[in-house]
Amino acid sequence: MKKYFLIAIVLIFGFCCNTVSLASDYYKSDYAVTVEKNYEKNEINLNTTPKNVNQVKSFSIKNNNFFSNFIRNISNPFVSGILLIISIVAIIIEIFLPTYGIAGIISIISIVLFFAGNFLYGDTDIIDLILFIIGCILIAIEILVPGFGIPGIAGIILIVLGVILSMSNLYVGLLSISIASIIGFLVLITIIRKGYKSKLFNRIVLDKEIKSYSSKDNRHLLGKKGLTITPLRPSGTIEIDNKKIDALTEGEFIDKGEKVEVVNIEGFKIFVRRYYD
Repeated sequence: MKKYFLIAIVLIFGFCCNTVSLASDYYKSDYAVTVEKNYEKNEINLNTTPKNVNQVKSFSIKNNNFFSNFIRNISNPFVSGILLIISIVAIIIEIFLPTYGIAGIISIISIVLFFAGNFLYGDTDIIDLILFIIGCILIAIEILVPGFGIPGIAGIILIVLGVILSMSNLYVGLLSISIASIIGFLVLITIIRKGYKSKLFNRIVLDKEIKSYSSKDNRHLLGKKGLTITPLRPSGTIEIDNKKIDALTEGEFIDKGEKVEVVNIEGFKIFVRRYYD
């Protein structure tokens, strides 16, 4: 395990060196644009003196207030990368450890600052933010309604694309997401090795001892009665004939220990309803 942390330290050092260099260029660019705000006429005049107009990325804002400085700092490639790492690590901790929502809040704040800085500073387009949001929605769908895994995979791809495209250039985006993913993976492995388990994680990656059915075997379950061994909200696990099966309701919540009946089967999805004697 120590060698993995050594690799992580080397990668982080490389990330710091690269992003500090990029941040220096970010602030000291000799193709900066001076933004002059004319508040009386409500106009903005641009005095551009770049060597290459197509490379204009940095703006020197004359009304140097706290807000503009704050946005400038959090849009720095190094700071953006750190925010991304904090967000990923915090959400992993929230899933596995009892933080009472604190780690989740830290994760949300970090990712909001990440996108806010890059968006307000002009590096992020609205489409990048939309990709990220759609990705989060797809992962939520995958968690709530276990199925083929397609929504989860598509969600991860869209989140990664949204993060990479939102940064100042492709190189910075790829470097940041790679380092953040590696650090997140190492934190995840460490938590699992310590013996912590997540109910959410177990719902996505089923335990080996749980016997699942393929779609061709599911038809014989139609009309059968069983018992819920986890709450169905609306998905969970039921037991029929001493076998554990993933199931979901048609919208209602059913508590653990309730009798249910299989009322519909759609591919891998087994729908149940509360059964009254």
